[in-house]
Amino acid sequence: MHRHCFSSVTFIILICSFFLMAACDKINAGRGTEEEHKHEMILVEGVNPTAFTDGYRSSYRCTSCDKYYLDEHGRIEIGDKVAWENWKTESGEGLLPRPKYLCFTAEEAGSTLIIKFKAIDDHGNPDESLIPDENLIPVLDYTTDGTTWTRYEVNSQIVTLANIGDKVAFKGNNMTLSDGSSFTNFEMTGRIAASGDVFSILNPGSSSNYWCHRLFEDCKSLTTAPELSSESLVTGCYRFMFFGCTSLTKAPNLPARELTTMCYLGMFDGCTSLENAPELPAKDLAFMCYSNMFYDCNSIKSIKADFLVADKNALDKWIPKESSGTFYRNPAATWTREEALIPESWTIVDSADQ
Repeated sequence: MHRHCFSSVTFIILICSFFLMAACDKINAGRGTEEEHKHEMILVEGVNPTAFTDGYRSSYRCTSCDKYYLDEHGRIEIGDKVAWENWKTESGEGLLPRPKYLCFTAEEAGSTLIIKFKAIDDHGNPDESLIPDENLIPVLDYTTDGTTWTRYEVNSQIVTLANIGDKVAFKGNNMTLSDGSSFTNFEMTGRIAASGDVFSILNPGSSSNYWCHRLFEDCKSLTTAPELSSESLVTGCYRFMFFGCTSLTKAPNLPARELTTMCYLGMFDGCTSLENAPELPAKDLAFMCYSNMFYDCNSIKSIKADFLVADKNALDKWIPKESSGTFYRNPAATWTREEALIPESWTIVDSADQ
């Protein structure tokens, strides 16, 4: 009896020991797995954006597995080098995009740029013999290296872009760049492409009229227009903005859906290299809103406009008679070719994406 009890106790102890050893082996096995790959993290310093280049956030790289992580403990993985390059250049999480400062890039060595503030005579023509109101001269800062900003001297400071690819950017918070008696104007030589947004030098909340009237008038060196991001317009805001820009091949998007008096009057008049017009999404017209908009743009091949009812007061001389192309209209439009002043040389088709 005594011997039997001892054997039973011994058996129970052996069973417990077996399960305890198995549990310990499992724990040790887990620890062994961790020890097989222990992260050795190094900080990958982020880069702040400049006026000309994008930046990216800081991250961590494990020198052992050569993978990238958001945190130094390796809990949030980005991936391998290819994934990390995408994260820091394309994804919204890692990329720190450059601000959309109004920027100009030389496409020809030795290109130059100067900003002038000019007075207008009683007939609406620039007259350098007249002195504009000094209180209206825009206040601008500029940079040529992307990081160091300096006050720009309007009317006197010429910026030379010595090499192809050289850049200059501007910023400011002006309530307007023009009024009924004076206007800000870029003068250029060589070949220069614009990028960024005009509203980096102009307060987007401004209710002043004639924001950008004649801003790039006669800039025959300008090849690409900057963005015009505002969805709100004021009277005459883009009137003659790109008048005579004979090298302009790319126009800005025009997102506004509610038009104002003379908002696009003569905006691209004389842009003889322009082939594709920006889309015009407004369904209702305003007095002289599109008048002379593409006058003398004889290379233009495509126009898409959504207005529903035509008004000759809004469309006078807006498409050159010497041109030919395809006009994409809103399928719900009720106007005729004659009412919309579209030349016979143009083909009118209903837009497929309304």
